[in-house]
Amino acid sequence: MDKKIQIIQLKILLVILEIFLVLLIWTLVQLIFKPKQEAEIYQAGPSQDVQEAFREQTGTEVKVPEPTPTPFVLTNIDTIRVVITNKETGDIYHKDAEEWQGRTDYRGTLELIEEEEGFVVINELPLEEYLYSVVPSEMPASYPMEALKAQAICARTYAYLHVLSPAYPQWNAHVDDTTAFQVYHSVAEQESTNRAVQETEGMVLLNPAGDALAQTYYYSTSCGYGSDAHVWRTKYSDSYPYIISKAINRNKTASEDLTEEVFEEFIKSCREDDYEAEEEWYRWTYEVKKLDEQHIYEVLKQRYEANPKLILTKKKGDYVSQPIKEFGRILDLEIVRREAGGVADELLITTDKNVYKVVTELNIRYILNDGSTKVKRQDGSLVSMNSLIPSAFICLETKEEKGKVTGYTIWGGGYGHGAGMSQNGAKHMALEGMTAQEILNFFFEDCTIEDK
Repeated sequence: MDKKIQIIQLKILLVILEIFLVLLIWTLVQLIFKPKQEAEIYQAGPSQDVQEAFREQTGTEVKVPEPTPTPFVLTNIDTIRVVITNKETGDIYHKDAEEWQGRTDYRGTLELIEEEEGFVVINELPLEEYLYSVVPSEMPASYPMEALKAQAICARTYAYLHVLSPAYPQWNAHVDDTTAFQVYHSVAEQESTNRAVQETEGMVLLNPAGDALAQTYYYSTSCGYGSDAHVWRTKYSDSYPYIISKAINRNKTASEDLTEEVFEEFIKSCREDDYEAEEEWYRWTYEVKKLDEQHIYEVLKQRYEANPKLILTKKKGDYVSQPIKEFGRILDLEIVRREAGGVADELLITTDKNVYKVVTELNIRYILNDGSTKVKRQDGSLVSMNSLIPSAFICLETKEEKGKVTGYTIWGGGYGHGAGMSQNGAKHMALEGMTAQEILNFFFEDCTIEDK
């Protein structure tokens, strides 16, 4: 019996030794063939055909700066977390020729983080240098200096708010580079906009009480009226009483009771005292000659998925939030509610299956864009709008045949949501001698500028 036990123990010992030898061999292989963990220097530079690609796309001979090759560093190879930095100039070259618009190097560092869907790219840089690209991306560098300064203060305040409250904490990132926050690096840095940033360095806008940063929303062009923060229907709308609906004109025309009839007459005419009366986007039309019911149905479902509380279905005399499963023929389209300044806030879509209520100016702009019709601006130029109509400062007229809507015409004004600072309004105010502070005080009443 003892002999059998000894044999079993010996076999167990041999198995353990075999496992140990396999692990030892595997470890040696890893040590010999595994990539070094130390940071390695690589060279990355621009493609030689960037200039030619830019000329082909734009048809111009605009000179695109040709950066020097960019050395970057790969670190933490095991976790696929890559940090890219230029040790020579501090700038990193972006060679996306498809969207090239005169952009030069990215300042700061780039960090690549691998996720299931792909790589997250984070650009880290000082806030003031971030503004060097935001300001010319958001406002033409040719605008008057005081308008550019007002834009710089707005952009800095908005960015600093997100430094305090990051939008992407899972990656320790504050904003993205799109219109969802502020456009960043769509054009190259410009001397005038850099100067506007430098001459307002550290300046932010505070609320009237002076105890918090103001919400410095801005948009392209007004129709002659601005709205207030209720255009978004959020729980914070009442928190910004300094964003006031008012006439944006030289005579400070008192706000009117903008009934449907009054607003329709206003939006179909031109008020010469409005600061932006000569801007192309001040007035525009949008004529859909053939209604695409399937397109509206698809967009309606998309907007419901984005925020179910803002796309409602009529049920037993009330409007409720529920998935949109059937649609049918459209019998009527009607604006039934407006917010301050005349902006459309609720749109009813009546079909032979259900009645749907579309809430907020943004959703209305999505729904009424058919994806193909061009906007005709007041100077006669035609502009493609792929997903949104320019604004919701509109009146709507449908065309019907046999009780069914077959098309519609929109008379509209302005470009953007209409709350906060109108950028083209700021331009004309600056041309008439107003300072950046006066411009900001017009759009954000009783707010003060402070150097942080």
